[in-house]
Amino acid sequence: MEWLSPTDSANPMEKWLQRGDEREGDAWREECGVVAIFGDPEASRLCYLSLHALQHRGQEGAGIVTANEHTLHAVTGMGLVSEVFDENKLKKLPGSSAIGHVRYATAGASVLKNVQPFVAGYRFGSLAVAHNGNLVNYSELRAMLEENGSIFNTSSDTEVILHLIAISKKRPFVARLVDACEQLEGAYSLVFLSEDKVVAVRDPHGFRPLVMGRKSNGAYVFASETCALDLIEAKYEREVQPGEMIVIDKTEGFTSSCLMPRTERKACIFEHIYFALPNSIVFGRSVYGSRYAYGQILAETAPVECDVVIAVPDSGVVAALGYADRAKVPFQQGLIRSHYVGRTFIEPSQKIRDFGVKLKLAPVAEVLKGKRVVVIDDSIVRGTTSIKIVRLLKEAGATEVHMRIASPPITGSCYYGVDTPSKEELISYRLNVEDTRKVLGADSLAFLPLERLRGMLGDEAPKFCDACFSGNYAVPPRDLTKLKEETMKPVQIVNEGFEGKIEATPEEAKAAEQEALAAQKEAEAASAGVVA
Repeated sequence: MEWLSPTDSANPMEKWLQRGDEREGDAWREECGVVAIFGDPEASRLCYLSLHALQHRGQEGAGIVTANEHTLHAVTGMGLVSEVFDENKLKKLPGSSAIGHVRYATAGASVLKNVQPFVAGYRFGSLAVAHNGNLVNYSELRAMLEENGSIFNTSSDTEVILHLIAISKKRPFVARLVDACEQLEGAYSLVFLSEDKVVAVRDPHGFRPLVMGRKSNGAYVFASETCALDLIEAKYEREVQPGEMIVIDKTEGFTSSCLMPRTERKACIFEHIYFALPNSIVFGRSVYGSRYAYGQILAETAPVECDVVIAVPDSGVVAALGYADRAKVPFQQGLIRSHYVGRTFIEPSQKIRDFGVKLKLAPVAEVLKGKRVVVIDDSIVRGTTSIKIVRLLKEAGATEVHMRIASPPITGSCYYGVDTPSKEELISYRLNVEDTRKVLGADSLAFLPLERLRGMLGDEAPKFCDACFSGNYAVPPRDLTKLKEETMKPVQIVNEGFEGKIEATPEEAKAAEQEALAAQKEAEAASAGVVA
């Protein structure tokens, strides 16, 4: 069986495959998770628990803001929810309304000043916002706002929303919010908190999920996934519809309105492939049911003689169960994932091959030795992790390793709220399936066919975004700054003792260069006048 060494000079992916050695480095990062609570005296604690349930959507930072007696109280920090909050922090968050956020950076650096929810004070009071998604026209909006005098404190695209609300001439607050959202392009599932109301908003395409539930005491709950509702015993009622704005006010109660003309829904299919938890209902469908079906389809479209089916935990497990069921082959735990590995670790001075993967995934020789193994993973991004997994399985005694991927080949970046590499770094963009197999060192490789994925979705297929597979982007990705090295302006930030940098956009860097050039010309002209 022919295969290419990852460091072979003939390998077209050599440059990219040498990057990184951690599982997270070769996976699409979860975007963010949002929560809102209205009408419960323990709002901050319910928000805290809900963020725990959504921790898989972001591990870099977390925050909660509550409203109490015309004051917004906020606590944010870097790290996991359990690291940011304790009993003393929660006591500083009184009130019966709250919003919360767990973050993985999609636009903006991973620093404390970018951790949401963001809180701002303006002439009509205080406002907090938490955002899941990504604005494709962020740079254009920021440049326009800065041209008109706005000063930004963060490098996150979410901050432009607060600025647009603040400068709006519309009345009342809800009209200002609509005015701001009409200028946004891209993906946004938003929750807002003011002194007397909670607002939930979803973009017209509905790229990112947002659901609504009720507790037995009548409290309203909004969250990115239903798993957050389950933990705090809130009953799932429905999705926030694409283009819908729901306002819950202390005086007027519940109101719903259409934010802007409805367009065709384009829900992110990757929520069902990787991002969401299997026990969640996302876009009205069971995530578990979707992944089980993906595995069954793989067994039908890419059968192979094998002795055992295993999964790359955790996101490949349900698809592997579906494959094993349809193929009538036993499913076993051939890889054990360590859930106790921190985000940083110390490697011994004598380098260990595949160190990052070995820390997190341990092969079970008893399951693998002398066996023909089918291994199911949710996706392949750069391919670096897949190479190491194949090698681990063969070193543990597997005689054959057949990779089955429960998604179509990823050939394009996402611009709607997912941290993805540039398409040049995607192995399936650069190589066909057979050449990818050679690089991975697998005995066979097959992906979930896109046409079968769409067939499984049936009449709803056009309502799902599969641009990362097909290249069909519902909102053209004009703002590509996330793929470029942005100029860094060194500025000291004082924020709970944190020192960081503010990122300059390409427009800011160009403007600074032009300003410097103009100043230089003025100085030269003045000097020439003195000499004359």
